[in-house]
Amino acid sequence: MISNKTIKNPELSFRDKILYGASGFGDAVTYALISTFLLFYMTTVADIQPALAGSIVAFGSIWDAVTCPVFGYLSDNCHSSMGRRRPFLLIGSIPLAACTMLLFTAVGATMTFKVIYYVIIIMIYWSAFSCFFVPYMAFGAELTHDYDERTILRSYTSIANNLGGVVGGVCPTLMVDIFCDMGSAKTTSWQITALIIGVLCCASILLCFFGFKDRDIPQPRKQDGEDGKFSIREMARDYMEVLKIKPLQMLMCASIIALIGITMFNADRLYFLTYNMGFNGAQISLILFIGSCCGFLIPFFLNMMTKWFDKRHSFMIVIGGSALIVASFRFIGVSGWVSLIILMAFYSLYNTGYWQLMPTLLYDVGEYDEYHNGKNRIGSIMSLQSLAEAVAEAISIQLLGVILQLTGFVGEAAEQTDFTMGWISNCLMIIPSAFLIISCIFIYKYPITREVFNDIQQKLRSQKR
Repeated sequence: MISNKTIKNPELSFRDKILYGASGFGDAVTYALISTFLLFYMTTVADIQPALAGSIVAFGSIWDAVTCPVFGYLSDNCHSSMGRRRPFLLIGSIPLAACTMLLFTAVGATMTFKVIYYVIIIMIYWSAFSCFFVPYMAFGAELTHDYDERTILRSYTSIANNLGGVVGGVCPTLMVDIFCDMGSAKTTSWQITALIIGVLCCASILLCFFGFKDRDIPQPRKQDGEDGKFSIREMARDYMEVLKIKPLQMLMCASIIALIGITMFNADRLYFLTYNMGFNGAQISLILFIGSCCGFLIPFFLNMMTKWFDKRHSFMIVIGGSALIVASFRFIGVSGWVSLIILMAFYSLYNTGYWQLMPTLLYDVGEYDEYHNGKNRIGSIMSLQSLAEAVAEAISIQLLGVILQLTGFVGEAAEQTDFTMGWISNCLMIIPSAFLIISCIFIYKYPITREVFNDIQQKLRSQKR
C-alpha cells in the first residue's frame, strides 16, 4: 500500500542551486550557437557545399547519440577520488571550449580537407559535450532526493538555459557585426565570437566542478574484485536492463515525441517569421529575444504548480494546455506583434516546461531502478535523454524538410506561394502541437507520482538500516 507521508530531505542552499544551475548556461550557450549558426557559417563563411555541410552537422548528431550512453555508463562506474560525476565536467569543459572556436574557424584548403577537418572537430566537440552533459544531468539527481526540491533545482538550470540561449542564439550576429566594424575580417569576427562563447561555457561548467568538492561520492568498488575497466559487454547488458524499466519506457516515448514537436517549432519559426510575417533580420532577432525573455519567468510558475500537483500532472497541464493554445493560433491567425509575442510566449512555456520537468521525472526513475533492481544507474538513465534529443532532431528536421519540399518551397524565392506558407504555419502550430499532446498520453501512463516516489524512498531507507 502506498504511503502518503512525505519524506523531507535537507534543502539545498541557495549557493548550491546557483552553482549547479550555472552549468546550465554552459550547456545552452554552446548548444544554441551550434544549432543556430553552424550550418549557416559553414555554407556562407567557410564556403562548404550545402549538402556536405548538412551531412557534417547530421553526422555530429549521430555521433552524439553514440557517445552519450558511453559517458553515462562510465560516470555510473567511476571510482575517482574526486567523485564519479565531477571528473567528467573537468575533462569535457576545456575541449568543449576549444572545439566551439575551432568549428567557427575557416580553413583555406581543398573541399576534401575542409570536410575532414570539420568532421574531426565536430566528433571531438560532441564527445566533449556528452562527457560534460550526461554526468552533469545525473549529478542533479544525486544532489537531492527530495521530490519537490529536484524541480526547484531544475528551475535554476532552466533560468541559466534561457540566458545561455539568448547569448548563444541571439547575440552572435550582433557580436560579429561589432568586431567587423572594429576592423576584423568576417572570418576572424566569427572565430572571436565563438572563442568568447566557448570560454563562457567552460567557466560556467567549472563553477559546478569546483563548487561541489565534497558532495560527489565515488562509486564504491564491489567485493568481488571489480577492476573498474570499461567493458562493452557490461555496458550493453546494463542498458538492456535499463531499457526494460517500464516507467523509463513511458518517459522515453514521451520525450522523443515531445522533442520532435519542440524542434520542429524551433526550426520552422525562422521560415514563418521570414516569409509569413515578412520580417527582416533585426526584427527576427528582436522577436527571438522577447521569446527567450519569457522563459525567465516560467520556472517560478512551474515551481508553484508542482506544489499543487505532482510533476506528472503538471507536465500534462503545461505541455498539453500550451500546445492546444499554440494550435489555436492556426485558426485565430497571427496578424501582428501582439499575437506573435503571445504565440512565442506559449512556445516558451512548453519548451521551458519540458526542460524543467522531464529531467526531474527521469531522476525519479533512478530510485525506482535502485529499489527494483538494486542498482544506481542514473547516469545511464540520463544518457538516454541525450539519445532522445538526437533521434528527435533527426526526425523533426527531416520531416520539416520533406514537407517544405512537397509543398513547393523555393529557397531562392523572395516570396512563397499561399499553399507553401499555409504549410509553414502548419509546421509551426498544428504539427508540433499534435506531437506534444501525444507525448502527454505517455506521461499519463507514467506511474511514479509523488506518493509512489515517497513510498519507494521509505522502502529504500528501510533496506539500508
